[in-house]
Amino acid sequence: SCEIPGRIEGQGEFMFCRGCPFDCTYCSNHALRSIYPGQNYVRYPSVEKAVEELVWVKKRYQIRHVVIHDDVFTLNRKWFHDFCEEYRRRVDLPFFCCIRPGTCTGEMFRALKDANCQRVSIGVESGNPFIREKILNRRISSPVRPVLRPPLSSCWASPMRQGRPLSIR
Repeated sequence: SCEIPGRIEGQGEFMFCRGCPFDCTYCSNHALRSIYPGQNYVRYPSVEKAVEELVWVKKRYQIRHVVIHDDVFTLNRKWFHDFCEEYRRRVDLPFFCCIRPGTCTGEMFRALKDANCQRVSIGVESGNPFIREKILNRRISSPVRPVLRPPLSSCWASPMRQGRPLSIR
């Protein structure tokens, strides 16, 4: 058998949504989008197809947890809510996903929790508004605190804020 470097036993990794509509300077998505002008660059499979793939991999490889690598998992709210409902019903494994500040509401955080989401990565990139807006082209305001409200009871946000980690409880 062949060993895969960095492989984590029992972990299934998936990417359902392709593309991102944002123009962050450090990311390749805006350059890739320019190759296909006038086309819908952000694409989703049907929820049924995504969940069928998860069910098949869960059964075939006995995975115990899931990592979803979509650039912005919460971008399409209808797809997101339908996915969470089907995931909870048919897969129900702990999972991790990435979101962007401003794309997730309290209701969506509750849906993530109900669907067995154990960890969320929030792409803040910088707590410094000048760096975030002028250098990184991240047009988000107050990136951490408004996003991390109940139902989250405890959260660890990174990267560093003013030279020290930010812990929100």
